[in-house]
Amino acid sequence: MTQTEEKQIVDTLFGKQEESVSADFDYDAELPHVLFGDDNQDSLPLIDVPLYEPVCVESTPRALMPYLDELSLFEKRWGCGLKDAETRDEWCERMNKDLVPVLNAVRAVCERDGILQPRAAYVYVNAKACGDRVDFYASDGKTVFASLTFPRRADGASPADKFSSGKAMPVALIAATVGKTASDIAKKWLLLGQDTEYGCLDGFVRETVRAMTAYAAAIVNGQNCCVGDVFEPNGENGKLFAAFVKAVQADRIGVEYGANHTLAPKYSALALVLPK
Repeated sequence: MTQTEEKQIVDTLFGKQEESVSADFDYDAELPHVLFGDDNQDSLPLIDVPLYEPVCVESTPRALMPYLDELSLFEKRWGCGLKDAETRDEWCERMNKDLVPVLNAVRAVCERDGILQPRAAYVYVNAKACGDRVDFYASDGKTVFASLTFPRRADGASPADKFSSGKAMPVALIAATVGKTASDIAKKWLLLGQDTEYGCLDGFVRETVRAMTAYAAAIVNGQNCCVGDVFEPNGENGKLFAAFVKAVQADRIGVEYGANHTLAPKYSALALVLPK
């Protein structure tokens, strides 16, 4: 060992081993500043992604289970909230006993009959804030093809604050669906008077669409472009929906915005991934 080297014990994949390290090694000079800089350093830049090039993804209902919001399904869709004086732990026990078997039964029927065909499409476009409004730009960088106004919360914060008001930044638009079969089956059960079965299926399918949206958003987050929360715009904004459907080329997954101002198939959704 030379005078400028010393030994140290380090952990490796193969256990603790002795390793030589130069005593003159200057960590601040030799290693990237981002590893040892102060807390005020700039964030690492987000990676570049292809803009205005829609991507289609598919999944299976089984693969979407980790993304399924059971709390929303049981409380919001199936109407089973907390009872008076019931604790959340007691509620969970009741759900495990009463509704988890129902969920498993609905999942089994959907899998057996091929009711769900989850698909999504997403596209990165440039967007920029203008006050509480966010403008979405076409590929020419000048034409605004859609705008979305975000209301401010009581604390004064708004999702629009996440967007730059100077340079346009990429944001992901998502269209998700589980296909037309689910709509046909739900309509059939409703017409046959199978209200209970319809309610169970309707709630589960709606949450599965949200799960497919979350699945696509996870892919977007993994690409480290616009890492943030998923926002679902109000369905009453027809002009925005029509523009998003066109931008994401949702027809490639069988989704369109119809003349009756609704998405078709029935169980479809649009969302965007906000910058963080």
